[in-house]
Formats: sequence, structure tokens, C-alpha cells
Amino acid sequence: MEKLKSYLAGAEVTQKAFADMIGIHDSVVSRFISGGAKPSLKTAGIIEKVTRGKVPAGCWFTDTVQGGGV
Repeated sequence: MEKLKSYLAGAEVTQKAFADMIGIHDSVVSRFISGGAKPSLKTAGIIEKVTRGKVPAGCWFTDTVQGGGV
């Protein structure tokens, strides 16, 4: 997730420090950044709050539905 990676770099916050801020393990933050995992809606909300909106909760859930009708 490029937004989170950019936020951490710009804020000069380590993955470990950020993980501590939001109450998760730093390896999970690493998976968020690599795209290997997405946060729960609750965690996405915490990330949005801690980053003061620079990593909005909605950015994790932008998949679109393919095909099919209405």
C-alpha cells in the first residue's frame, strides 16, 4: 500500500513505531505495505485517525465488482 509507505517515510516513522501506535505487530504493517494483507475496517479506521486522514480507511477497500448486472 503505497499511501501507507509514503506516509511513514514522510513522517519519518518506522514500521515498528507505527505498529505500536495502532496496536498491531510490525510484521502486519509490513504485510499492509507489501499488499499481502489488508487491515480490518476497524484497523483501517485507526490508521486513518493516526495518520490524520493521510491514509484514509476507504483506500484499502477500493476493489470494484467485475461483470454481472445490477
